Amino acid sequence: MYSRNLFELDFVTRKTTRVHHIKKEIFMEFKAFLIKYAEIGIKGNNRRFFEDALVRQMKYALKPVGDFSIRKESGRIFVHANEEYDFDEAVESLSHVFGIAGICPIVVEEDKDFEKIAEVVEKYVDEDYADKHFSFKVHVRRADKKYPIPSMEAAARLGERLLEKFEDLSVDVHNPDVMLTVEIRDKVYIYSREIPGPGGMPVGTNGRAMLLLSGGIDSPVAGYMISKRGVSIDATYFHAPPYTSERAKQKVVDARSMKDWRTGRSVFNNIIPTTTGAAKAVALVIPSLKGKMTGIAYRVPTADVSVVDLNVRLKKPATYAEVCAKVKEASETYMKGVIEYVDDEVVSSDFIGDPCTSIFDAREGFQLNDRMFKFISFYDNEYGYSSKIVELIKHMASVDNK
Repeated sequence: MYSRNLFELDFVTRKTTRVHHIKKEIFMEFKAFLIKYAEIGIKGNNRRFFEDALVRQMKYALKPVGDFSIRKESGRIFVHANEEYDFDEAVESLSHVFGIAGICPIVVEEDKDFEKIAEVVEKYVDEDYADKHFSFKVHVRRADKKYPIPSMEAAARLGERLLEKFEDLSVDVHNPDVMLTVEIRDKVYIYSREIPGPGGMPVGTNGRAMLLLSGGIDSPVAGYMISKRGVSIDATYFHAPPYTSERAKQKVVDARSMKDWRTGRSVFNNIIPTTTGAAKAVALVIPSLKGKMTGIAYRVPTADVSVVDLNVRLKKPATYAEVCAKVKEASETYMKGVIEYVDDEVVSSDFIGDPCTSIFDAREGFQLNDRMFKFISFYDNEYGYSSKIVELIKHMASVDNK
């Protein structure tokens, strides 16, 4: 049996480093995170100021990832995903937010009945740990003091359930491979991993400073360290040839983004993979395409005009000639001015100043089989976009004047 005294409080051994040796892959689909902070917790009456600043920084970091709700509760910050999202991208974004000490992917259970909690804990261990050969310890934190079962008793009973269900598990209260934490609050939060955050204080809580960039490593490191203490940084670089080199200037350009190093690199002589909001926007405009379409972007050394390389699988069999005929028909009728059909030896610069949203290149696309197709389309991402904004304003004005 799993005796209660095995779960005497042991704050020294609550380490998460060994957890990463046990499980490097994530098998569950997490919809929420528990965010822990360190230094902010020692603040007094002004702690709310630092917590609010941290929440603002988290919202800013997660904005490109997806739609998230963030709320504070008794020394904890909870992040809930309101839509499908990329787990690795979310963790990567949060891991750069100063003030965060730990990022814990959590399972949330609203029913606080003990049997329900035990079932969820068993399911969590079963799904998230493919290999059950590890030692563990259960830590129950009963923030809801009205909960009828004491923390120690709840931990012992949960541990007993796990040992009975998974015979390969073992208990080690001093140096466990996995620390399984159950927090009982207004809801029940279950987690066993803590991804380290950068620590420090939220940026903007300790004034502003000017950082003089030199092109070397010292100034960025100094900027990082002072930002970690909550100082908001404005950086400047003086390019004064021949006293400063082109190489030094390029280092400054390349280092413009600590979050996404690649997008800060020079586009000249480089093809730079990056993200695009176009794929996400398509799902918002045409909800039926949600979960069916995605994409990436590449920055290339051209002044203007972008190209879309679209690979699709059609629901019904067709030929490439039939598809082209339909696109051409649309470009001449109900999509005129939006889609343009081109059957010529063209390059991107031919479309500078073109107001159409999509310029279908009939010669470059092809058919793999009767359902798989590749389509190529150009658009002027400056003039074309501006033209559509003007058309939208005219449409709004016409509606308002009715």
